[in-house]
Amino acid sequence: MKKTIKGNKKRIKEKKTKKLEEKKVEDKENENKLDEKRIVYAKARYIPGSPRKARLVVDLIRGRNAEEVLLELDFIRKRASRIVQKVIKSAVANAVNNFEMDRKNLVVVDAYVDKAPTYKRGRAGSRGRYKKILKRNSNIVVGVAEKNS
Repeated sequence: MKKTIKGNKKRIKEKKTKKLEEKKVEDKENENKLDEKRIVYAKARYIPGSPRKARLVVDLIRGRNAEEVLLELDFIRKRASRIVQKVIKSAVANAVNNFEMDRKNLVVVDAYVDKAPTYKRGRAGSRGRYKKILKRNSNIVVGVAEKNS
């Protein structure tokens, strides 16, 4: 009985070491892929306005040329469009100044909006009650990368 348990432990240990070696190989391959395509990020934090409304604007820009998106955001009649425009300008400036990328070849690769802490306010309601007012905030993150052409 003891012999089979020891044998099983050895097999399990061998499987674990094989998995770890495979993981290391995969990690090295992923690092090589990341080196080929560098993504430069910019973020705006604690922006007044709900994330749900800001996502409407961010969904329009994902996967498109950064220069074209900056021009198009001038004509979008949403409050979040001005803030998203600032974040894209910042990401483009980071890419050009810090990583010497070409401004014309930059594409918005990654863009998302997350929740930020919510301010809880309130006001008097009918019959002596308290009505909650939630002032939602959002964090906007935009990543640009150079398009291979």
